[in-house]
Amino acid sequence: MLLKKFYHNFFSLESLSQKILLKLIALIIVSTIIQSCTVQRSVVVNLSQPAPTRNISTPEKINSKNGGELTAKNEDDKVKITVSENLNNEQQLIQKKYSLILHVPQNELKNIALYELIDKWWGVKYKYAGNDQSGIDCSGFSCMLLSSVYGVKLTRGSRSMYAETQRVKKEDLTEGDLVFFKIKRGRVSHVGVYLMNNYFVHASVRNGVTISSLDDDYYKKVFCSGGRWRK
Repeated sequence: MLLKKFYHNFFSLESLSQKILLKLIALIIVSTIIQSCTVQRSVVVNLSQPAPTRNISTPEKINSKNGGELTAKNEDDKVKITVSENLNNEQQLIQKKYSLILHVPQNELKNIALYELIDKWWGVKYKYAGNDQSGIDCSGFSCMLLSSVYGVKLTRGSRSMYAETQRVKKEDLTEGDLVFFKIKRGRVSHVGVYLMNNYFVHASVRNGVTISSLDDDYYKKVFCSGGRWRK
């Protein structure tokens, strides 16, 4: 009864101090409600828009401005790359992607032009005598890479390229050397370009432009020789 009487008397006053107090209370309540709505909205956005996962084993251009996970895949394994705000340019992203695929430290990948070209052509399907991104064969891709990255011109065709290069043992291979394989009828019929750590890039019949390992049982069996075009 006394509380009810106090409540009635309090809100019946029209003094200046009461009006100020009521306005302050109202402002505090409104501010609290706005802050609560803002926090709730940010949580809903983060949950409803998860970071995208993209498969970059297809020949799409990398966009390093978007966060999330990218999936890089070669014939041997699959590597997931988390893109952070620190990777703010395409060069860093390409270095990270291929360092993981080749199992080497990121700072060992110094020829960025080489890996940018590989990334541009990654996943392009195999097509005998093809010359563009609608399809390309092993010698066409290797010749195009050597010309674009190193300024070297060789006659197209795995056997012609074999004849125009110097023999190199597997353990002596360096970046840019060619690697030859005897797949058909015991003669040279496939070629790729050596990268590092026993990995090479080539246009394979099954996977198109990809990276494979010389340590793979199949390529161990059919490996013929390395070829060096440097004089």
